[in-house]
Amino acid sequence: MNRPTLVLLLLLFALPSEGAQGAEDPEPERLDRAVLLFGAREPDVQRQILDEIREEIESSEDDGVRSLIALGKRARRQLKQKPWAGPKFYEPEIYAPIQAARSFVHVESADAEQQYNLMRAYENGTEYACGIRYDYGQDLARVLRTEPAPSERLLDYLAGYPPDADLLIAWLESRFDHDRTLDSIAEYFDHAYCDRVGNCYSEITIYDAFASQSQIEMSDVDVIAYARKILKDKSYRSPIPAGRRREELYGKIRDGFLLYYRHRVLAEGAANLMVNPEAFLRDDHEGLRERLLVCFALEDSDVERIRARFVKAKDRDSFIEQMDDVVEADRKRLAAGYEWARRRNESRWVIARAAYAVLGRHELLRP
Repeated sequence: MNRPTLVLLLLLFALPSEGAQGAEDPEPERLDRAVLLFGAREPDVQRQILDEIREEIESSEDDGVRSLIALGKRARRQLKQKPWAGPKFYEPEIYAPIQAARSFVHVESADAEQQYNLMRAYENGTEYACGIRYDYGQDLARVLRTEPAPSERLLDYLAGYPPDADLLIAWLESRFDHDRTLDSIAEYFDHAYCDRVGNCYSEITIYDAFASQSQIEMSDVDVIAYARKILKDKSYRSPIPAGRRREELYGKIRDGFLLYYRHRVLAEGAANLMVNPEAFLRDDHEGLRERLLVCFALEDSDVERIRARFVKAKDRDSFIEQMDDVVEADRKRLAAGYEWARRRNESRWVIARAAYAVLGRHELLRP
C-alpha cells in the first residue's frame, strides 16, 4: 500500500533524542512541501535527484553508513531474485470440487478495503519503499510487478534508510531464515486468503488472516489443501463433517501457523531492526526489540554470527531465553544494545541530512 507522506515524515521524529534533529535541519512542513515539489518535477529530474542523493550517501565517511552500503553491495551479489507471478489461491476443482468457484475481488472495492483492515494486513507490510520482498517458501526474493515511485524512494532517504533498503532487508531475511523444514508451510500460508463463498483477496494472504487473530472463515478448499500438501493426508473430502477429526485438522493448521509465525517474526524483526532499530513491531512482539539489539551488539553486527545465534537457538522462544541469560550474566550487555541502536540511528540522521543537502541544492527546501 502507498504510505501517506505525512505519516512517513513523522518517522523522522522516531529517531532518538541523542543526535536527533538539529537546529539547522528543515522543519517537517518544509520537508513535506519538498516532497510535493519533488513529485511535481519531470521523471528524469526526479531520477537525477535520487541519483545525487545515492552518491552523497555512498560517499559518506560515517562508519555506520559505510557498513550499510557494504552490506547492500553484498546483498546485491548474493540475493537470488525471481519475478513475482502475482497472488495465487488453491483451486476448488483440485481440493474441494463441490465448493464455489473462486475469483479475486477488485483491489479497490469497499469489500477488499474492509477485509484488508479487518485482517490488519498492513501490519505485515513494510515501512520502506518495497519493490523486492523475501519469499519464505521459496528461499529467494520476489521482484514485484510495480517499482516504487520516486517519491517513495525519497521518503526512505528522509527516514534514514540506505539505498535499496528493500533489497538489503530481503537479503537479511534470507540469511536469518535458517529453518528449511518450514518452507512448505510458508508456501501454504503465502496463498491468498479466500472466504467460503469464493471471494479471494489479492492483498491478504492466509498468513495475514491467521496473524490478525481475528475470527476467520476457512473454506474446505484451503483446509483440505493443508491436509494434502503439508500433512500428506489425502483422506479428507468436502464437505468435512463436524466432529473431533475436523477439529483436530483445524488444530494442526493452527499449530503449523504458530511454528512458522514465530520463526518469521524473528527473521523479519532482526532484518528490519538491523537497518532501523525503531522499525515497527507488533505490540505482542515488542519484547524482541531489546533482545535483538543485545544480540547485534554482542555479535558486532556480523550477519553470519547473528545467524549462527538463531541456528543454535533453533526457535524464537529459545533465542529470547538465550538473550535473557546473556543480560542476566552481565547487565552491561543491555546498555551495549541501546548504544548499538543509538549509533545506528546517528547513521540514519547522516542519511537523512545527505538527502536534505541535495534537496537544498535543487531549491526544493526553500521556506
